[in-house]
Amino acid sequence: MSERRSTTNTKRDDKEYIYIIYRITILYIYIYNFFEETQKNIYVTVSITMPTPTKVCVKRLNKELRNIMKNPIPQLKTRPLAENILEWHYVIYNLDGCYKDGIYHGVLKFPSDYPYKPPSLRMITPSGRFHINQKLCLSFTDFHPESWNPMWSVSTILSGLVSFFLEESSHTYGSMSASKSQRRKFATNSSTFNLRDSVFCDLFPDMATVCKENIYKSIEANNDNNNSNNSTNNNNKKIYNNNNNPVRRRGGTGNLNNNIGGNATPAALFNKNNLRNMKNNIDGVNRSGKFIETVFLVLFLICIFGVISILFYLQQKK
Repeated sequence: MSERRSTTNTKRDDKEYIYIIYRITILYIYIYNFFEETQKNIYVTVSITMPTPTKVCVKRLNKELRNIMKNPIPQLKTRPLAENILEWHYVIYNLDGCYKDGIYHGVLKFPSDYPYKPPSLRMITPSGRFHINQKLCLSFTDFHPESWNPMWSVSTILSGLVSFFLEESSHTYGSMSASKSQRRKFATNSSTFNLRDSVFCDLFPDMATVCKENIYKSIEANNDNNNSNNSTNNNNKKIYNNNNNPVRRRGGTGNLNNNIGGNATPAALFNKNNLRNMKNNIDGVNRSGKFIETVFLVLFLICIFGVISILFYLQQKK
């Protein structure tokens, strides 16, 4: 009788383990279907909200893109998004005066029935000339559809934007007033600002390289200035020990630590010993998103297989 009972209990345990594994499998399938449906809903939402360009619009924009690639615009680079031809990103660079060394990123959005209606313009990088993330009121934007000419092209629009960028006397909605020193500061900080934007780094990898070079140059120039200032102060000032003998003071970067703050430039935040770490951080900005997604997926799979392994181990143990 005892043997029959033990056999019956073993069969019951086996059925319970199989039932648990079955429930876990159903749960996994449910979660998988939930995420799949969520992705489909997001895709449908984006498809509904994103306007569908007309054939004339697509043909015209592709033609203008080929013309720009053959005949580049001076001081400008522009690229459309791969998933949306109605959204073009541009970069203004190599300007003179208070905008020297500045790299300014912006967005140009076209209507679905372009070229019969004008696009909208806005700046992303702070410059001291225009407000960021705000539409610009210009004669070739959607603020003035009555003055729009369908013969105007992307080259015409962006060339006009550069001309307006350099005109100090022109003020309109979206523009701002700032001193030359403030605009120089914006130009210096523009490289650091742009490298935080993944869209900028993906569409303009050559300009991202220029931004990194500008940051390294500013860091080295700032370190040289600090070292020269420290050496000058050390020559003019003597420190005495307890025996009233002059002590030679080591050169350092003490001024760097005092300059660190909210208004400090990128060059004031680093010294020569941190150049390698900064380069690694900049190169790894664009990988963080993909890494986090991979980590979550791996953890989920580990939990599922871990539970199944524990159940099989308990079953074998009994």
